[in-house]
Amino acid sequence: MEHAAREHERVRRLPALGRLAAVAAIIGTALSIALFFYALKEVDQYRRDHVEAAADRAAAVLQGRLEALEDAASAVDALIGASAEVTPQEFTLFVEHILPLHPGLEMMIWAPRATSGSQPAARYAAPIHASFDPDAAARLLVPVLEGTIRSAGRPSLVMLPGSGDRLTGVPGDVIGVIIHRPGGVAGPDGAILSLARSEHLFAFDAKSPVPARIDLAIADESGAVLHHAGTAPTAAVTFTRPLRFDGRSLEATIRSTSEATPLETWGPYLLLVVGLGLTATFTAMLRGAKRRAQDVAALVASLAEANDELSRRVDERDIMAEALADSAAKYREMYENAIEGIIQCIPDGRLLSANPALARILGFETPDELLATCQNLNAEVYTSPERRQTFMERLESEGVVRGFESEIRRKDGSIIWVAESGRVVRGSDGSIAYYEGTVEDITERKEAEAALRLAKEQADLLFRAKSEFLANVSHELRTPLNAVIGFSEMLKNELFGPLGRPEYVEFSRDIYDGGNLLLALINDILDMSRMEAGKKELAESLLDVGRVAETCLRLVRGRADDNRLTLVTDLPPSLPPVRAEERSIKQIISNLLSNAVKFTREGGQVRLSARLEPDGRLLIAVTDTGVGIAPEDISKALAPFGQISTSWGGKNEGTGLGLPLVRSLVDLHGGTFRLESAVGVGTTASVWLPANRVISPAT
Repeated sequence: MEHAAREHERVRRLPALGRLAAVAAIIGTALSIALFFYALKEVDQYRRDHVEAAADRAAAVLQGRLEALEDAASAVDALIGASAEVTPQEFTLFVEHILPLHPGLEMMIWAPRATSGSQPAARYAAPIHASFDPDAAARLLVPVLEGTIRSAGRPSLVMLPGSGDRLTGVPGDVIGVIIHRPGGVAGPDGAILSLARSEHLFAFDAKSPVPARIDLAIADESGAVLHHAGTAPTAAVTFTRPLRFDGRSLEATIRSTSEATPLETWGPYLLLVVGLGLTATFTAMLRGAKRRAQDVAALVASLAEANDELSRRVDERDIMAEALADSAAKYREMYENAIEGIIQCIPDGRLLSANPALARILGFETPDELLATCQNLNAEVYTSPERRQTFMERLESEGVVRGFESEIRRKDGSIIWVAESGRVVRGSDGSIAYYEGTVEDITERKEAEAALRLAKEQADLLFRAKSEFLANVSHELRTPLNAVIGFSEMLKNELFGPLGRPEYVEFSRDIYDGGNLLLALINDILDMSRMEAGKKELAESLLDVGRVAETCLRLVRGRADDNRLTLVTDLPPSLPPVRAEERSIKQIISNLLSNAVKFTREGGQVRLSARLEPDGRLLIAVTDTGVGIAPEDISKALAPFGQISTSWGGKNEGTGLGLPLVRSLVDLHGGTFRLESAVGVGTTASVWLPANRVISPAT
């Protein structure tokens, strides 16, 4: 591991090789680009010098050709001046003699000046072409002669555009040199014309030492262009060279480009490519050297890490082997000491393995005894083979079954109940290999369930008997009680005359109040018994909760006035009607109001309110400022016959059935009842009738 770290550190500290490769790449690229532009510049200068030299040579050639034309004209002039009469044969022989000595010269013409009123005519012309008309040439030359003569004996250059077909027989422009011989000097008066076609005089063939692509313009001293022709491109190099003709200046403007050789064209690019290639090769060599060094170091480090990892895995394997041994021992201990039986068996009922708990459940001493004795679990242990078959079918279809209860037979023949949980273990081909799971002895639980079921049945019988007894007793008590209430009312009201003493009237009133209290108790007991027995049925109708509440208020208003209590109502006239039993709603509101009045001190307040909740339920609430109930006593107050002792010394009469009866009636309507109270603060009893009993205006 340390060796690998050293190799990584050595590679990390070799950035100089990478920087050297980067510097080499930058310098090599810069040099290659610089050499490329330098080569382009040198090639361009070389070509420019080459064109300039060619222009000099072209000017020299043109100068020579002009001088040759001038020499030819001067030679003919000397011939004419030497003799007063020259025959056409002599003129032709002389001209044919000098033509080879003057390149570009095609024809010589001698034309005397025409007399007044006569047409000009050529005297001599050589060589004669088949299509040449000497008289037509004379008529063409004389106007030119008249317009171009400057001084006697001085040659002049003239341009005869489009006259080649009449003078030389070949279409094109003609360049001529005219020498005027005025009369009286030496020889006759006339003019000598040396003719040459411009395409021969100013053109250069492939053998000439000038560029093949040239643009040439010849202009005289006045700037008039005597000749212009060429094929040079627009981007050609331009040079201006002077020409001399008999002491007068002409100007030749030469524009030309030299045809670059492939080496001149591609040489700079080849140099750039070679330079960049050498730079890339050198840089790649440096980077390859660095990469190889890194690969070697990484390989060494990897081998070191692999060695360390191998050592670590060997240590981990040893630790894992110890852990597996400990785990196997723990699981074996759990298997041996498990409370539930653990089983593995194949579908035909043969046991594969069993733990000691399973052996104890089946009445055997050891698992080995169980495996040796029980050959077919399905037939020998289960009291109902059909039940076992159902368990196996569920295992095959569902894969896992939990809490399947069956009766089995122990070794001693006793029958017990067990709960089995198991799963299917399948082989690689998908077939069932075996079942495995747990077995729990639930005999005691089944016996407890049977006892509980029996106790419930007995309790139901007792409850029904109690309900019937209460109903019968209530019915039997009502008949004499009605008589007691009726006669006591007659006595307290003295219907048949005075009783004689005031005490008798007071005693009659007490009998009357006690009878009514006892009758209310009997009615409450009868209602509770009916509801507990499930025989209470609601006679539902549409009722106005506000009207029912006002009726209930009238029932308690007298007692509230006796106790100097304030009754407050909050019953909006817009309350919707509800579908309920009117008698039950009256009982609910009356009982809540009676409790509130009963447990509120003098000067207190009792409030009855009703409103429609946002969720559509109807809320009826009774709030008082009475003695209140401790939170831990609320459950007792809601239990039948529950009596809560208070520190208030007021008369606490009642049976303890009011609040339980209210809750039962609310539950019967599908509503919710809640009691909230605090000692010394007061109590709020809230009843919510469900939204499905409230008749909304839309309905």
